[in-house]
Amino acid sequence: CAELAASANALYGSTEKDASIKNHTFEKDGATFIGWSLNRHELVDSQDKYEKIKPELVEQVTPSNKTRTLTGNDVYAVWAVDENRNNIPDYEEWVHLSYEANGGKANTMPSDLNNYFAGTNAALVQHGNMSHEVADGKPVVFLGWTLQPADHIYEREETAPAIIPSVTFGSEDMTVYAAWGYDADRNGKADVLKDYTLTYDLNGGSGTVPAQDSYKAGARVHIVHPEDLAKGKAVFAGWSTEPIEQILKVDPDIAMLRKILATDEYTMPAANVTLYAVWAEDLDGNTLPDYAENAVHIQYHSNNEKDEQTVLCPHHHIIHTKAVLSSNAQYLYGRTAQDNEIKNHSFKKDKAVFVGWSKEKLDDIRTQTQYAQISGSLLGSEITLGENNDVYAVWAVDENENGVADYREGVQLSYDANAQSGTVSGMPKNVENGIPGDKITLTGSPEHDPVDGKAVLF
Repeated sequence: CAELAASANALYGSTEKDASIKNHTFEKDGATFIGWSLNRHELVDSQDKYEKIKPELVEQVTPSNKTRTLTGNDVYAVWAVDENRNNIPDYEEWVHLSYEANGGKANTMPSDLNNYFAGTNAALVQHGNMSHEVADGKPVVFLGWTLQPADHIYEREETAPAIIPSVTFGSEDMTVYAAWGYDADRNGKADVLKDYTLTYDLNGGSGTVPAQDSYKAGARVHIVHPEDLAKGKAVFAGWSTEPIEQILKVDPDIAMLRKILATDEYTMPAANVTLYAVWAEDLDGNTLPDYAENAVHIQYHSNNEKDEQTVLCPHHHIIHTKAVLSSNAQYLYGRTAQDNEIKNHSFKKDKAVFVGWSKEKLDDIRTQTQYAQISGSLLGSEITLGENNDVYAVWAVDENENGVADYREGVQLSYDANAQSGTVSGMPKNVENGIPGDKITLTGSPEHDPVDGKAVLF
């Protein structure tokens, strides 16, 4: 037997046109050499074709006396498509895209027979006949494609999944999954994707009307409070989801007061909403509704020694009832001691993030242990109103300023004595609040008890 050349790039011999013996190279545009065969083969452009001709590939031949134009035995180079010219057959690199029905009708899913290289981007089919059986008596419509399968059909009140318009391939095949949502009103659009409008009505007043905007059901909306609202001698008292036509006097009905939104955040329902301005008498001209002169108010403190701020919330509350606290320190509507004008304020603290409110000043949280110790002092989303309703911002250290409290991403460095026998003294304390990327100097000079009468050194 004779061994064949391992490649087509170094072939030593002569040709029909040149009898001198020297090196030759076989090349084929857009293709790479994959072996020799005793038969001619077309360009290999798929794994299937390669598997079919693979048994015919040879690495050695038995010379014969068969006479050719040149004395020798004929073998033929076999070539495979190599469009990206990296000397690897494309069929070894190609990756493919699959569409998964994920509960829908499999026969309505698109198919993609294309071959893709790693790093290429493919747009996903967004419009077609993708369909799902009726579920719970309601039509189900296609939302789009996701990289992870959802285990349910999306309801109106949920947050819609992250829909992707395209994929970028890595080195493996990819599958995208159909996401589905109910269409209760049968208008062809999933309920979870529908937007609802929030509109402001000055209810007979004048000033800047906040712009109408659209939100998904469940969205938390920051209510706008323009500073130039007026209605004769009445003052603006807040917003209500129901129109209150009369100007509120000094002793209004409690049920009427409860219609006024008592927080600056509003959770959008699955419906269009109009907020109506509420007006109240201010006979003493102090810019406060007369009915609120004896009301209780929440006072927010920044708990920031470098830039201490206090904001008095203008919402009027009844003592011994519950009130919703602002969910963050970025949107605090009210007045300060330095500025009587009611407007939005924001509390900030250098290298710290807001984690909640407390009835007392607390030190900044640095470790998970500290958080566990003070977590019982955090007020949550509501406060039961008393005579004094001061609340203080609680902060957690955020040295790397990534918006995440260090105690939530911190890592611990622990020292282990690794005692062989007896005890070890002088162990350093564990480091509880390390942040990924920190450099920590190792400390301590531990001492080990003697073992078998011999000193054991660190």
